[in-house]
Amino acid sequence: MARGKGGGPKTAAGKAIASRNATRHGLTSPSPVVTEFESREEWEAFEAAMIEDQAPEGALQWEQARRIAELSWRLRRMGRAETAEARSNYYATQDDFKVHIMMNRDHEEFGPEPTPAQAALLARMAA
Repeated sequence: MARGKGGGPKTAAGKAIASRNATRHGLTSPSPVVTEFESREEWEAFEAAMIEDQAPEGALQWEQARRIAELSWRLRRMGRAETAEARSNYYATQDDFKVHIMMNRDHEEFGPEPTPAQAALLARMAA
């Protein structure tokens, strides 16, 4: 198949869905709300509260208040993304450790037979 002539989406709806294929955390999203994991209603309530608290007067203050609300919302998202990434790395590390133990059962650090503690660990990992 020629380059650029792939079987990608043809309809507007399909293209809209495909445009979000790379969304993992939404930190670079052009929209303040990433609909895959955020609520537009929550964003609108958050934005309204932030703007009300700042009580902007004039166009410049209004723009600054909106920008502060958007950046604060994105910072909250960043915190959630960092937590999710750390959790993912933790579980990946645990899986790597399990594979290491399973592959090296007869290695000298484990001896020819696993100790009772190692056997219990291996049983928990197999479950």
